Amino acid sequence: MDLSVIIPVANLILDLVLLVFMLSLLIPVLRGAPFVPTNDQRIKKAFELVDLKPQQRMVDIGSGDGRILLEGAKRGATAYGLEINPLLVTKTKKLAKKEGLNERVFCLWGNFWWHDFFTYDVVFIYGITYIMRGLEKKLLRELKPGAKVVAFVFPFPNWQPRESEGGIYIYEKSLS
Repeated sequence: MDLSVIIPVANLILDLVLLVFMLSLLIPVLRGAPFVPTNDQRIKKAFELVDLKPQQRMVDIGSGDGRILLEGAKRGATAYGLEINPLLVTKTKKLAKKEGLNERVFCLWGNFWWHDFFTYDVVFIYGITYIMRGLEKKLLRELKPGAKVVAFVFPFPNWQPRESEGGIYIYEKSLS
């Protein structure tokens, strides 16, 4: 084999792999919040406050490593994650399979701004200040009456929480 052909092709493949990796890290920062893991105690407290019921449908916007999805599935919910970082989507799917929860956990690669939320009973979000106003409007428009939202750290600017504790805000869309 001629190394003068193999080496440039190998370099091109390596460059493409590095580009995909860098984009998977950069796009979330530019389009939303960076991945910041929520600690397990805060996740458990959020589930206590929101009172997720078995058979409910939940979604985690920016689902990161999938721990919120796994906890929801363990509590009997069907858990959906929306994540823009393909590496984290893959990690979540592997964890769900390892835990035997892949029939209840679904992680989708994509942008939550293009996703409809009318089918969910509970929405989780660890956003950042500059997206919360637009997300508040989107969820108020799209959620069904009685649906709940759990926001970590960053509250919505206008929607009053039903309950809050330690940086966890619980909202409920009114029935009217």
